[in-house]
Amino acid sequence: MGGLRGARRLHRRFVFLALLCASFTLLGGPFFVRSLLTPDTGLLRYDPEVVVRRGAVLFFPSAPFTAPLAACVLPERDRILSLNGQDISDTRDLVRAALSVRSFAPYSLQVERDAGQVLTLQVSPYFRLARLDWIFELVFCVMLAVAAFTLCWRMPLETSTIPLALSVLLSLVFTCIMPFSYESLPANLLANAGNISSWLLVIFAMYFPWRRGSRTVRGGIVWLVIVLYAAFCIVRAWLFARWMATGVESLLTDYRRLGQLVILSDGCAYAVLAALLGSAYARSRLPRDKRMLQWMLAGVLIAFPPYFFLDQLPLILGGPVHQVGLGSLAQLFLSILPLFLLLALTRGTALNLRVFLVRYGIYGTLVIFTIGLFGVVYMPLKEYIAAAYRLAAPLPELFAAGILVVALGVLRLPVEHLFSRARGAGLEGGVPQASEGLQALIQLTQENTRALHALRLAETRSIIRGIVRTLHEPLRVLAAGASKGGTVEQKEAGTEAIFFLGTLESLAGSPSSPCRPSAPEEIAGAAVERVRGRYPGTEFRQQGIEGGLILCCVEELVQAVSLLLENAAEAGEGHPAVVRIRCAADHARAVIEIADDGPGIDALSRRRLFKPFFTTKPGHRGLGLYFARIIVERNEGGIDFATGESGETIVRLAFPRVRSESAGYRDANKSAGYRDANKSAGYRDAEEG
Repeated sequence: MGGLRGARRLHRRFVFLALLCASFTLLGGPFFVRSLLTPDTGLLRYDPEVVVRRGAVLFFPSAPFTAPLAACVLPERDRILSLNGQDISDTRDLVRAALSVRSFAPYSLQVERDAGQVLTLQVSPYFRLARLDWIFELVFCVMLAVAAFTLCWRMPLETSTIPLALSVLLSLVFTCIMPFSYESLPANLLANAGNISSWLLVIFAMYFPWRRGSRTVRGGIVWLVIVLYAAFCIVRAWLFARWMATGVESLLTDYRRLGQLVILSDGCAYAVLAALLGSAYARSRLPRDKRMLQWMLAGVLIAFPPYFFLDQLPLILGGPVHQVGLGSLAQLFLSILPLFLLLALTRGTALNLRVFLVRYGIYGTLVIFTIGLFGVVYMPLKEYIAAAYRLAAPLPELFAAGILVVALGVLRLPVEHLFSRARGAGLEGGVPQASEGLQALIQLTQENTRALHALRLAETRSIIRGIVRTLHEPLRVLAAGASKGGTVEQKEAGTEAIFFLGTLESLAGSPSSPCRPSAPEEIAGAAVERVRGRYPGTEFRQQGIEGGLILCCVEELVQAVSLLLENAAEAGEGHPAVVRIRCAADHARAVIEIADDGPGIDALSRRRLFKPFFTTKPGHRGLGLYFARIIVERNEGGIDFATGESGETIVRLAFPRVRSESAGYRDANKSAGYRDANKSAGYRDAEEG
């Protein structure tokens, strides 16, 4: 019954997330299609493309390529008088007139130029499908939708899934509906609600891969973000409604200032998000968590800085620099974030974060130098070359650009040298010090994560399974013949060969081996029951609190723990031995520790413990620890050896915990999973033989 209840919880959670993703995607899709088929007048993008000065409505574009610019409307010089015969006296009139343009036929724009000259210009609206910049928005929206559905499928039980999914989906709706935010009050509310997505990412980072701070602090931050953004949406909607009703320009000014404050808030949210992900990466001990954090942190560092500084910052500063906003091109930078989120959810290999940060620093510094040189030095250098050598265009421009490119090439060498020197000391010093065992676990999991590739692992498994299938039947026949008329040595040799093949088969794993939430103390108990009969002189003491639940293949993990218990029991042979098994919980981890009363492991042997066929015990194959490590890592865990205060050997297994929603599976595991765990192929064949 407990398993059925847990399955129902999982089913309800998955259905809820799937419906959430589908509803938001269906909400944003029609608006995106409509934005492609609506005439782009160039007068109303995300905000009205005008500024009011001393009662005059002046054209003030936020992008370098718009329909009015192509029709020779001069920015900050031409006062707009009418559009298709509708008089324009304030920004509200312009918005209403721009929204009334429904066809792609040229519209009539009457402007007053310098010295009172009145001109009537024919402006042809853009058909967005005829321009390529809409592809950037399409890629961004598709990436967001795919990331949301993948997140729903891969992590339905994680507490952090809901804020992350909401952030992704609100960004999708925001992107699709933003061109229509001035059309109606509901559209305006939806567009404003999308601004909370940046702080939802911060809330996600507070819960991933484990909860930060106390429950009160987390709840306070969540409610503070919700209340502040709810107040922002209400106030901004009220200002919008009042402005549309009265046309008072001060209301629109306040409306825009609130938007600038939210952009600043987004910048703070991105910085906090990067800090939380970075600190989690430094403290994480599990291969799965470190791998996901590496991809997420890389996506944040690549996507947000160029998007913020090249698109959002001009909106904050205003003035002439306002015209350098990237518009749809900014979506290309933002597409990197959902792309790296998908990589974090689906990739089995890790990103070398250290090398990435070095490259990031090198190219980021070179980009800053490029902007500085071309922004400050290019124009004076071009004018100097033209005046000194009496050259006509475009030669001064070419020579000036060539000199700056050479200068950047020279600057690249010291920049690379600087970051290469900081690669070792700076990044290593940023990791907080931990105990010797945890430091070894960190190093081991990093090496194993980089070394294990999914493709090679799959090939190795298929080869091992093929060898087992080929040799199993001949060896079974030989062992059966030896058991009938052979010597004792022949019987033992046949049993050992069958046992070895069974162990190899369990090492390869079954492609259909089920993974389910399981209790570490129950896995340890099943392993103790398996090995107790083989070591009657050893006392197995199981202690410690419950370690939560872990998602694993129970049969495999019981076998791995059994191998470790056998090693611990054999370490104390020759005198009454005690093997202590302790299960504990450490924030996001579940830990199983096995300690023996043996003499310990010397430093030389410790470096070779996990090497295949290395052993210090006569008559052993040297594969037990190697098999145990493979099985533990295959179940997203880490393994480490340490020495206790009395010189005993301590084996520590660490696994990511499963959230409490899966607790219902425990009863099912007790009744079925652990009963089957004692019947793995290798041990069953060995006992029968």
